[in-house]
Amino acid sequence: MFVGVAGRDDLEPINGFIDDYDVGEFEHIVDESGAIWANFEIVSQPSFIFLDASGESSTYLGALGVDGLTERLDALTSN
Repeated sequence: MFVGVAGRDDLEPINGFIDDYDVGEFEHIVDESGAIWANFEIVSQPSFIFLDASGESSTYLGALGVDGLTERLDALTSN
């Protein structure tokens, strides 16, 4: 499952991003207060949080690209 967490912006630019990058197929939430970002120590976009089946998280700061994302997801699903 993917969830996009948009932070610290108005709804119009967030919706524009979703439309521009054609990522409307998965859930998006707005982290207006920055609480989710703070919880995972995210300070910039793009950033990725990966949660395994036990709830353990790992953070990747920066762009991953399709190959990098695929590699991370394969690692999570092979355990």
